[in-house]
Amino acid sequence: MGPDPVIDAPRSIGRRAHLRFALALVAAAMFVPALGVQSVAAYDPPFDKVIIPGTDWLGGKGVDVMSNGSAYDYCNPDKDASCEHFVDGQYTGVKWQCVELVQRLWLHNKWAKASFGVDAAGIWQWALDNKIDTTGNGKLTASGISPGDLVVWTTREGEHGHVAVVDSVSALGSVEIKEQNWGYDRQTGHATLTLKSGWLSGHGMVDSSADAKDPYIAGVVHHPTSTGTAPTVGGVDLVFAIDTTGSMTPYLDGVKSAATNLVNQTMASGNARIAVVEYRDFYSSCPEDGFASRVDVDFTTDSGSILSAINGLSTFDGAGCDNPESVYSGLMTAIGLRWRNNVTKAIVLMGDAPPHDPESTTGYTLASVVAAAQAVDPASVYGIDIDGGGGTDFTNLATETGGADQTVSSPDQAVSAIGSSITAIGRKPIAGAGGPYIGRVGDSIVFDASASMSPVGKIAKYEWDFNGDGKYEVSSASPIASYTYAAIYDGKVKLRVTDDEGTPLTADSEATVSIGAALKATSLSYAGLASGSPNAPTLLSATLTEATDARAVPNALVTFTLNGAETCSAVTDASGQAACAVAPSEEAGRYTVDVGFNGNDSYLVSKVSGTLAVASTTPILPIALAALGGAALLLFFVGLVLAWKSRTPRGPWAAGGAAWPR
Repeated sequence: MGPDPVIDAPRSIGRRAHLRFALALVAAAMFVPALGVQSVAAYDPPFDKVIIPGTDWLGGKGVDVMSNGSAYDYCNPDKDASCEHFVDGQYTGVKWQCVELVQRLWLHNKWAKASFGVDAAGIWQWALDNKIDTTGNGKLTASGISPGDLVVWTTREGEHGHVAVVDSVSALGSVEIKEQNWGYDRQTGHATLTLKSGWLSGHGMVDSSADAKDPYIAGVVHHPTSTGTAPTVGGVDLVFAIDTTGSMTPYLDGVKSAATNLVNQTMASGNARIAVVEYRDFYSSCPEDGFASRVDVDFTTDSGSILSAINGLSTFDGAGCDNPESVYSGLMTAIGLRWRNNVTKAIVLMGDAPPHDPESTTGYTLASVVAAAQAVDPASVYGIDIDGGGGTDFTNLATETGGADQTVSSPDQAVSAIGSSITAIGRKPIAGAGGPYIGRVGDSIVFDASASMSPVGKIAKYEWDFNGDGKYEVSSASPIASYTYAAIYDGKVKLRVTDDEGTPLTADSEATVSIGAALKATSLSYAGLASGSPNAPTLLSATLTEATDARAVPNALVTFTLNGAETCSAVTDASGQAACAVAPSEEAGRYTVDVGFNGNDSYLVSKVSGTLAVASTTPILPIALAALGGAALLLFFVGLVLAWKSRTPRGPWAAGGAAWPR
């Protein structure tokens, strides 16, 4: 029996529509990537693009911040010599690595004579070796960081570290940086770090919303004011902190008359700087003094500016509403100045009254002032106590900061005491504890006090307190010591040095130590496709586990590299699996897939290799289905089912040899 044209025509039309819909579903499955599911990441901005013009930062003295495109080693100088960048014949680095930016900037502003010759992680040691001024993380202040300084990461970013340039700093602790080569698909060229309690953090390393201590930031390398003027070891940074309330008039006049001699005596060392700070007695019920403290001249080597500041000091009758004065405000203002590393730091404190303890407007106490002085490694207080008015407070300030105090009763005695204090300051040894020191439980940490020196002799003894318990575990004639921590430790190491003079003098220094838990060993296993085709998305995958118990390691970045060229990265899921796709550009053959996990703050590095066979033809269907994932597979199989249901029906009509409905 043949088909009934009336009954079967609608059925035929329905089958055609059904078949077309099924085929459309299959096509949709094949083209899901076009709708937003991408097998290979799209990177923005592209390589060699100016992200931030140099004229838009560092007060117009910046340089162009460039995008490094899709991978940290996108431009490989081993394969392309043009990847090496030069400006006016000077090598600035590989395009566009993080180190390239900072070298180009420092060369541009004549803060360096040549490229550093190290990777990002090595910049910190490079600065120490070349006596470039540095401040370790944990000791930073907003006033001590300047635009153009470098923030250096030494570990968290893998074997090469990271480095960025400070663009601006707010008094509230917000540090704006400019950088190259940070992030694969989100390079912006800038970021904001947070400064809290001396610690700089952020950038996804630690939670900057908390009082976090980021051990991966070594600290800040300060840019020299001009080429070749990096600080040398030895010298003096001295602050005169003087009470200018009314009762101080005759003593202030005595200091002014001797100012030239005192300044010349200080400057005789050849590497000295002087600052001048004055303090009064300002609080809510004593507004007539006008201020608690202020800087009359910041650290300078200009004798004329120093003398002008001293001679410009004045008092007025009635200044100071009661006996105690804002001594602590004066000291904290002095301590907050930008001190150099590897020099003797001293404050000559002259006054005739004790401090408020605590100060009503600031909350400053003896303990907080001493802690701040110690934090700058330390700034020792030399008290000039007029008529004993400073009492035990002046004595305690001097004793706890490594200084000395003298009681005087006339302007001439005050001038003499200042002179003898300057002499003592000039011959005091300098203790340099180095650091910051970062390691793990069980590591042998090497401590280096080579920056220590004596201006009048040699350092004869180095003593180390490694855990802050007040006991010196090591005493040696060598500046190098090592110590292994058996438990997690986040604190200070204290160094005491003694010189070999007839009356040995000592000096103290501290450095931060951050000892984390021992890292766990990991194991990688490759589980990607064994074969692929040229220019077709090919899925690569691996599983990361703990080596001891095969427990999955989640949230870890795993990188896949095919034949040293195509690269993709993925973060492990809860089961420890990471997967991403590459499009092989190689000809047919077998190629190595290198898989790597660079470690993090809990786990050690792990690497493994696999093999991918690149075929001469493209097996589109299996590769596409493997790369597209669950949603596409569902569409594909629904389409096949519908296509099957739309086939030619069995029965007499089909058996009659009728053609497939069209």
